[in-house]
Amino acid sequence: MPDSRIRLATPQVACRTAFVGMTLLASLCPQARAQSEAEILSNLRGRATASFVATDGKEKRYVGQHCEDVKPDSTYWNDVLADYHGLRVQDCRPEKSYTSSVGRTKVSVNARALVLLPSAEMVAATVFQACRRSVPDTRLQECADTTLTHILESNGAQFVVSGLITEPKSEGYGAEERWDPICRKTKDEDVLFSFRDGVTVRLVGRDRTSWRASLKDGCKALAQPTEIELEEYLRANVASVKNYGRITDMHRDAYASCTNASDLKAPNGDGAWRALVKANFIQAWKTGEDKILNEWVRAKFLPTESCSLK
Repeated sequence: MPDSRIRLATPQVACRTAFVGMTLLASLCPQARAQSEAEILSNLRGRATASFVATDGKEKRYVGQHCEDVKPDSTYWNDVLADYHGLRVQDCRPEKSYTSSVGRTKVSVNARALVLLPSAEMVAATVFQACRRSVPDTRLQECADTTLTHILESNGAQFVVSGLITEPKSEGYGAEERWDPICRKTKDEDVLFSFRDGVTVRLVGRDRTSWRASLKDGCKALAQPTEIELEEYLRANVASVKNYGRITDMHRDAYASCTNASDLKAPNGDGAWRALVKANFIQAWKTGEDKILNEWVRAKFLPTESCSLK
């Protein structure tokens, strides 16, 4: 194992100083700072890899089950994937099973979605770049760890281009459902939710974003869509757009405040917000720079009255 102690034998005066704070040393000695940054980036890669890749080398993330690359001659490239040319979009059919809270029966939920699954290296580099851009050296490690944890716990860095995936039923609850004893009892059960361009959406003809009944019907899960229906939902028209954009999972109002982009706020800003989340992730995939993540980091670690996560 290489010696991790910083060697002070150097012609540079600052680096010959025996007792200096690590922050000062890092700022005065480029080699020391580079080594520290390399270690932080390596740690990010390791954590992301552990979350994304199983011990047998297969994809570990839920959405990445039963996937195949969208074929070059697929008609999806003509419509729902028209802006995603050149990216590795996968057609996935993830499955989840659980034991129902009422009746204790086994329930299986089958999903279908076109997805982008960034690699551990891509996510680590994007997180590191966002933190390096905004925070001082003294908070770089904290920022990197906190930001990656936020992404992993929010959505696992799974960008759903189009389709349905499962999430806990409570993700779509309002205040009434959260306090209703029947709905609360089944809040952790998985149901399908519809997505488009990295944002939860309500499709035309649907009452809500998720496949569950209303409060008066006990929030019970709706019937499993057929294979044909699941495919049709990939191209279904969008009626409304919700607030959080993947993979950063930043609320549109917070982003709008940080960037003075008032046109993004609901409901009139639905189209603009969806388009921004899509364009941002495509750019992040190609360049490593995620502008929404940059603003999240700034709001989290350098909050101001106009730019914070409160």
